[in-house]
Order: sequence, then structure tokens, then C-alpha cells
Amino acid sequence: MPAPSFRSVTATLAALFAAQTLCAFELPPGHPEISSSKSFMSKEAPAMPAGHPPVTRPDSTLYELVAGGIAYHRKDVDFAASALMSAAYREKNPEIAEMAWQAALATRDSNRLVAVARFWTELEPTSEMAWQTIFADAVEKGDRAALEKGLAALDAAKAARKTEKPAAGDAVKPRSDDAWVGRVSRLFSRSRPSDARFFAEAVKPYAQKRTDAESRLGYALLLKTAGEGDRACRLARAAQKTKPADASIVGEAADVCWSVDPEGTHRMLKTFLEHHPNEARIRLVLARVEARLGNKDLALRETDRAVKNAGEDATVFYNAGQIAADLGDAPRAEKHLLAYVEALRETNSEIDLSHHDVWLLLGNAALEQKALERAAKYWHELTDGPYAGQARIREAIATADLGRLDDACRILEEGRKTLPLDTAILYSAESKLLLENGRNRDAYVLLKEASAQHPTDTEILYDAAMAAESVGERSDSEAFLRRLLDMNPQHVQANNALGYLLVEENRNLDEARRHLEVAFKAAPLDPFILDSMGWLAYREGRFKAAYEFTNASLKKLYDPEVASHLVDILCVLNRRADAEKVLAETIERSGLTPELEALAARRALALPATTGTSKTEKNAPERTAGVRP
Repeated sequence: MPAPSFRSVTATLAALFAAQTLCAFELPPGHPEISSSKSFMSKEAPAMPAGHPPVTRPDSTLYELVAGGIAYHRKDVDFAASALMSAAYREKNPEIAEMAWQAALATRDSNRLVAVARFWTELEPTSEMAWQTIFADAVEKGDRAALEKGLAALDAAKAARKTEKPAAGDAVKPRSDDAWVGRVSRLFSRSRPSDARFFAEAVKPYAQKRTDAESRLGYALLLKTAGEGDRACRLARAAQKTKPADASIVGEAADVCWSVDPEGTHRMLKTFLEHHPNEARIRLVLARVEARLGNKDLALRETDRAVKNAGEDATVFYNAGQIAADLGDAPRAEKHLLAYVEALRETNSEIDLSHHDVWLLLGNAALEQKALERAAKYWHELTDGPYAGQARIREAIATADLGRLDDACRILEEGRKTLPLDTAILYSAESKLLLENGRNRDAYVLLKEASAQHPTDTEILYDAAMAAESVGERSDSEAFLRRLLDMNPQHVQANNALGYLLVEENRNLDEARRHLEVAFKAAPLDPFILDSMGWLAYREGRFKAAYEFTNASLKKLYDPEVASHLVDILCVLNRRADAEKVLAETIERSGLTPELEALAARRALALPATTGTSKTEKNAPERTAGVRP
């Protein structure tokens, strides 16, 4: 089940750490270097930031800072955001405002996040992260005027630094920092193409004035996402020519130009490596290019050469592991990723990697090698951060596949205690494991509990309805579906499920038709909805229409229940020979079941001369007994 969606303000900012590019220069999610050294949220941070100015109300402010920090670590992010914002307002302190922003980001409440960001810009007009939040909000709303106003304000604030006098004891005069254009462009290059185009047009006047490599490359990445590949490549090439020996710039230029000029990009990288053969990161870029050209062996060879020249750059191991995984070389991927973990721990034996996505990758690599125990062990290491929910689900599935279903359920139960934002998907995952293993009653009880804790989660309600149906609790199933449809009347599968339930019980057929027509209009080719429409027509006595719908459903996807419906319909159409033929084919594909025996007896149909025991139909959809998708 997908996690609840949030407005793209928080999603856009999260993309800062999620992009996958050719250049592979991004630090891996969870890598220790991405944590802010002045962040109060860091587990290594002291109770007060180093060098913090005197506070006006130490009795209140110190309490809010300490309490907010503790609440954040305990994942009570709503309290943390409120406490830290209160302290920031009182002290008019940008450092505290940044802390409040971090907590607001964790709440996934876009309105709160934008409000904190606006206050932060009042205190620190040059804060790019605060402005990026405001820009993301304007892009999400399509508010061009607000976006242009914000860009002008940030540009003016950066330019104003030219006229600032150096602070006491500071011999360096503040500079204008024109490269902010490249940095904010880079952020929006990781958004949707439509958002990238919207932002590119607004920031264009500022980008055209910049000639530094960082600004040109950032804007080039933005243009690439916006669909202007040729223009982006020309800009990236211009940036690369200004600093031809800079590996970072060469790598990013390759990332921009690859899609429009693959051969030129390949030559550029090979030329660079002729002069800088030990540049590990460019080896990785070349490896990605070779992979995309279909040269798997050459790509893997380049990753091995990069690893040999990695030196103290641990991220080379990480990215080499990613490339090997993408190329299907699981043993090599696991080797490189383990080397990455070892390199981090050699740097700092006390390092906390509990939030690092490397464990997901290692688990996947082990799974590819059919090493379930090892895969589960890797996933078990990932207990915090945005990937922890995924890790609990994968660990549980691997454990269940090892034959330890109860242990798998305990893993997900413990996950719900420690990962409050992921409880819905963890409930769903556990219920599916139970259903797949025939423990439908346990799944039903679990999902009733989940629906009480998440009364507005439509996917939980749908899962609960299906589980209730699977154990014969039709009144509960109907109640769950009606609650869901009260919140989302257009939910396709819920309309189909409720309509089918009413048709099965041969009641309220007018209401059933309303629900099924909503589903049919939204998904007219869905085989299950076609079958529901056919069974409705059968109940209404429109047998020719029933045949057309049901036959169309069965042609799209074989299902023994749909086949049995077609047998019934053919019988009432007095096509008994066709009915016996469909029955024989169904028995051949699914085996002789009690349901098919009962159908044959009820319709006085002859069974085929030889009938075996139940068979597994390879083409049949995976569907829990009694559950209608």
C-alpha cells in the first residue's frame, strides 16, 4: 500500500538526497557528511549550539531548546517544531529558526514548513534552504508572481553582501555569492519536468547573467529536466571548458550531455582520464556511460579501477556498488557496499549507520544471491530514517520466506512501535503476509485494529474490507467499504467491491449498478470490473450482456471464479455444450474443486471423463480466497 501523499513542497526538498545521476557525486543518503555540523538535531550535538549568543529568557528558551531536541529524537516532531519555533520567535535567532525548520520538515506539514521558512528569511535573508522552501511552495501553487518576488529578494540579499562591512575580527569582506542561482536550479532539476520548466523560466534572468561554472551547470541540469537537452548540453560544455581539469564539473557535464550526445560524452570522459587516470569518480561516470551503451564488462572493469583508486573517498565504494547492482552483478555489488561500510567505520568506530540506505542495497544484493538469512540481517540494521519502513517490510518478507511467519509478524509489530509514520504500510504488509499464508482470520483482526488507528486511511479500509470478505464477515466488509466511499466516492476498487458484494447477495441492485458504473467508467478494461458488470447483468436477467462482459473478462485474465460465472450464463442461454466445454477447461487449468463439483451438479452438467486433483494455474491471478479485487 502506498504511503499517504504530501504536497510536493516537502517532496521536492527530500529530492535533494534522492537523485540518481551519471556523475555519482551525490553523497549517499545517510552518509555522515550530509548532516549539518551546527544542527541541534544531530545526535552528536550538545544541548546548545557552540557559540550560541546569550538568550533573553533563559528560563523559557533553554527549556524549549532542550525539550524540543529531546522530542525530535523521540520522533514527537509536532511538539519539537512548536517548541523550537516558540524559542525562535522569542529570540529572533536564525540558528534556532533553522532548528525549527528541520523539525517542521519532519512533520510533513507543508503549511507549517513554509511559515517557519518565511520567518527564517526575515532573520537571515540569504538563507537558501529557507528560500528554497518558499520557492517550492510557489511552484506547487503555480504562483509565478510569488516565485519572482522571492527570487528577487534572495538576489538582492546576496548582492547586499558586497556593501557589508567586515565583522569585527573578520579580515574577509563578504562577497555576493552569485552561484546561488546554480544551487537552487540544481534543487529544482530533481522535480517534475513541468515544475522544472516553471522554475527555469522564472530564474532565467538571473541565470543569463552568470558565467561561473557552478551556475551554468546548475541551470543546465534544470534545463535538462525541463526537456531542453540541446540547450542544456551547450551550457554544460561551456562550464566544462572554463575548468577542464575539474573532475566534478566534467562529471556533471557528462550527466547533462549524455542523452543528447552519447558519443561526445564518451570521448570527453576518455580524454579526461588520459590526463587524470587515477580520478576515481570520473571512472564511475565512465562506468555508467559504458553501462548505458550496453558494455557491461567494460562498465564493471571501470568500477573495479575506480575502487582501486578510491583512497579515502568512501563514496566511491558506494557508487561502485550501485553500478554493479544495476548491472545485475550482485556478488560484486555486495563486496563494494560492504567495503563502503567498513571504510566509514574505520573513519569513526562509533558512527551510527542505522539510518543509511546502504542496508537496503546490501539486502537486495544478498536476495539476488538467494541468501535470505543474510538479506534479512542487512535489512535489520536499518532502523531509522526514511527507509526504515521499507527495511522492516523486506526483513519480514525474507523471514517469512524462511518459514518463520510468526517472527516476521513480530518484526512488523515492533516496527509499528518505533516508526509511527510508517504504521499504515506496516499494518498492510503484515496483513498481506497473513493472507498469503492462509491466516485470513488473523489478517482480519489485525486490519480491524489498523482501521481503528487509521480511520481516514482509505487503503487500510479497503484492505480491511477484503480481509473481512475473505472470512465471511460480509457486514463488516460492507461497513468498511461504505466508510471508504464516504471519504472518496470515486475510489474505483471500492466501488467495484461494494457493487459486487450487493450483486452476490442479490440485493439493492440499483445501488450496485451506480457503484459499478463509477468503476466501469474509470477502468473499462479491468477484467474484474468487467466480470462484476457481467454478474450484475446476469442478476438483472440481461443474459446476452452478461455473456459479453464475462467472456471479455475471461479473455483478459483467467480466473476460475469468472469461468464459473460464464458456465452459469451459458446454461441460462441454453448453450449447454459450450458450458460443459468451459467447465472442462476450468477443471483442466485449476483442478476439480468442491465449488466446480457443486456447479456441475446444480446445472446437471457432465464432468470430463478424467479429472485430477487441484492444480496450480500458472496464469491465474494471485488472489486470496473469497476476496474480490
